[in-house]
Amino acid sequence: QPSGQFCSTANGSGTIDGADVGDVEVTCGESGVLDETFGTDGVVIHEVDGDSEPFMAVDSTGRIVLAGERITLDADLNHNMLLRMFTEDGELDTTFGTDGIVTWDGTGGVHCEDKANAVTFDGTDRVVAAGYSFCDPDASMVIWRYNADGSPDTSIRGARPAKRGARPAAQRGQPARPAARGVSGCARRRRRFLDQLRAKHPRLPGSVCQ
Repeated sequence: QPSGQFCSTANGSGTIDGADVGDVEVTCGESGVLDETFGTDGVVIHEVDGDSEPFMAVDSTGRIVLAGERITLDADLNHNMLLRMFTEDGELDTTFGTDGIVTWDGTGGVHCEDKANAVTFDGTDRVVAAGYSFCDPDASMVIWRYNADGSPDTSIRGARPAKRGARPAAQRGQPARPAARGVSGCARRRRRFLDQLRAKHPRLPGSVCQ
């Protein structure tokens, strides 16, 4: 925080007009004293529905981004990566994404999950988030980078899967790899990773692999 203040975030629940709702709370202050210029007496409580944003970062201008996931409350129960941006005074930053919010659905399947587990700003105040994309039996580590207006930074590049129908290595003039025996090390590592995910998220369906 450029002013030397600190900020914290938490998810909770409460009642508004007799209805149970979830909310996200952001507080900012310095030396244990709430900053009364931020939100209402140093606190911002923003109603959410199916969102979890436990990760936070502050850029050089005081903007605050929260990161996590948005769970679609329907039969598909998908989890989409979520970023929510606030201005330095605690208002939603409507110049970022759509009304201050950016979501990402990379899997597009039923009961699939895209989630940010960390977020920061780089030296030019672009949002950089890291997490994972999971749709049984496939799981991948993901890094997202967004410009100040919430548009994806298309200059970032990462590993991409081989195109379907790609020619075998021998046809491309490369030596063919020897045939694997039994379960490959990659498959074992993937199975361990999926087991760890299911231990943390019991609602995930079982693997279709044998």
